[in-house]
Amino acid sequence: MRGALPPLAAMGVAATGLLIAWQVTLGFQAFTWESHRRLQVERQPRAVPDVLLQTHNGETWRLSDSQGKLQLVNFIYTRCPTLCRTSGSIYARLVDAIEHRGWGDRVQLISITLQPEYDTPTRLRDFRQRYHNRDSGLWLTARARNHHDHQRLLDTYSVVSITDPWGGIQHNDALHLVDASGALVRILDNDIDRLLNVLAPRVRGHVTLASD
Repeated sequence: MRGALPPLAAMGVAATGLLIAWQVTLGFQAFTWESHRRLQVERQPRAVPDVLLQTHNGETWRLSDSQGKLQLVNFIYTRCPTLCRTSGSIYARLVDAIEHRGWGDRVQLISITLQPEYDTPTRLRDFRQRYHNRDSGLWLTARARNHHDHQRLLDTYSVVSITDPWGGIQHNDALHLVDASGALVRILDNDIDRLLNVLAPRVRGHVTLASD
């Protein structure tokens, strides 16, 4: 048949295709973008840039201000009608659970807005108080101070942020675990029990980064 590849050539093309698929999916383990970025982080933890943020209290704050603590970072925006409401509720419950376990001096929760130009400290404070009205310092809501730093954060965490036709943002719904040295080491679902189980050995210092 005209145009058909010889058998050996066809096998070569198929083998090349399989090799590309193996590389793109990290050994056929990641078949979605979300699972792909999670596997990448677990295999190659990455340093988080020490950008300057502005918190819901109007104060300046750097990620290194929590160095030595475990950090749980998520990305929200205050006008979000869906996923961010769940994230806010999860963080409020985590605050209570972490304080109940006496981990408050070893864990920091951080919510970074995807709309820094809109989400002023007042709006960030209102968002936080909507879910947890006691400001213990355990949970910060914050924004990057400039577009460059905002983009650096999105790139480091591999966060998708796409504006939809209705003015909302399509984005990842996950929690990002940064270890005490400032490296992003895990990306986790919003599952309270699972999160606490992952945090527990790290808080106690009994495991290495490659464990659990």
